[in-house]
Amino acid sequence: EAPEALVFDSARNRLVAIDLKHPEVKHWRTLVPESPEESHKLKAAFVADGKIMAHWSKAGSDGLSVYTLEGKHLHDVDIPEGSILQFN
Repeated sequence: EAPEALVFDSARNRLVAIDLKHPEVKHWRTLVPESPEESHKLKAAFVADGKIMAHWSKAGSDGLSVYTLEGKHLHDVDIPEGSILQFN
């Protein structure tokens, strides 16, 4: 299996996996899709404990969604309204 890179596609506001042997856009695989909500924007994504953590800006608040490395949405983490997430 070819190594992959996880890349933030800012044009589509999503996280994609890119096969480094076939990096053409037609081969990109979406892991975290763009939100159907116009006010929800993907701010960052990282891998922790074998899962993708997607950090969203949601109409003035932050949100966190958890995905498998294959891109299956597992659950959202409840963040109190008005809270701001910060990762180091």
